[in-house]
Amino acid sequence: MHLRQLNEILNKRGLSKPDLDALRPNIDDYQVLLYQPLGRVFGSPTRVGNMNTDTASEQCYAMCRTAVSEGAQLFVAPEYSFPWPALGRCLDEGITPPLGALWVLGCESISFNELEAFIAAYKDRLETIHEDIAQLDRAGKTFLDPVVYLFRTTTADGAAKLVAVVQFKTHPSIDPERIEGDNLCLGKTVYVLGEVGLTTRLVTFICSDVFKVDNACAGEVYDRALILHIQLNPNPRETTYLQYRRILMGLTTHETEIICLNWSQSVKEWVDDGNNHVKLKRWRNISGSAWYLRPDKFDGTDSRIASNHRAGLYYTYLAPKWHALFFNYSRKAYLIKTSKVWHRNVAAVQSKRTGPRVVRTLTWNWGAQSWCEATSVCDAFVPLLSGWGAATQPLVDLHEASPLYVERILAGRGN
Repeated sequence: MHLRQLNEILNKRGLSKPDLDALRPNIDDYQVLLYQPLGRVFGSPTRVGNMNTDTASEQCYAMCRTAVSEGAQLFVAPEYSFPWPALGRCLDEGITPPLGALWVLGCESISFNELEAFIAAYKDRLETIHEDIAQLDRAGKTFLDPVVYLFRTTTADGAAKLVAVVQFKTHPSIDPERIEGDNLCLGKTVYVLGEVGLTTRLVTFICSDVFKVDNACAGEVYDRALILHIQLNPNPRETTYLQYRRILMGLTTHETEIICLNWSQSVKEWVDDGNNHVKLKRWRNISGSAWYLRPDKFDGTDSRIASNHRAGLYYTYLAPKWHALFFNYSRKAYLIKTSKVWHRNVAAVQSKRTGPRVVRTLTWNWGAQSWCEATSVCDAFVPLLSGWGAATQPLVDLHEASPLYVERILAGRGN
């Protein structure tokens, strides 16, 4: 894994470094849209992505429209989730991030020829940057696993330019069928957005990329950084996947945040062995999507924690001084307003890095073919009690008043 500063690459192409709202270290909060898709996956020696690309394309297209209409300054989709036809449709219709916004799209797999064709088709409206595929070890490999950064900047003469930076997965996941192990062409480069000391920096690791995050790599990226870990992962709590977070959390700064974004729970995967034999695998997985942070003025009040909880974002305290907010495991999208990762040239009295709060939780409306606000998000506690009848009604009443009351009662701490 080789870390490269994106601003240096942009400069060589005559492009200005982007002024991204999410990375600007001022007192303004910013909005994040996180997409946790329904787990219906297809895997074969030539393709990994959604089982039904047409349906997924419609939902991702609508998600991009939502990102624009809601003014999301950062929009993230997990590994292998975003279909290329949806991206093409958005480009065709001008549904793209406005100036200052950043989209981080974990796209479906793509072959070398398909990527070259996509770049050629949109070369007049899109500046595309990626490492030299010809220099990668392509022997016997059939597809790439990309994340696409999409944002706007300007040329040297001030003309607006839409830019796509395509980063490839650098380390394979090893499943029983060895879909990635045998067929994935690995990249070597991880791009770093932003400038140390001037802006928040942002880096994205694609699932098992984190196996290569050692002390040296963590030392390069952790300082005043927003680290995205996008996944299609059946076991996000596996020890090796946790190790990179342990390294990062062991470093001294509180100006680091980590967003892990996976698919929803209970993934169904249709696996094609390449010989027209397709079998269904049921993962029985959790999602494990979470936001990790340790700001010095984190809002841990009952009202904030209860409000987030009802919207599907659940609080856990991690020693020493880290906070983990876990997302509901079901298929949802979350519009979140949050403070900046760090502040620069801000008076101490105004520097209130309080952390995320859910503005809206979105669910897919099949009839309207759009993302609509969820009326409620079930945390599964009340259904868990359903088999015990009236004896548990006091707990149900407490939970309705505040889920924190239930936790305190069950922990023997009272109200």
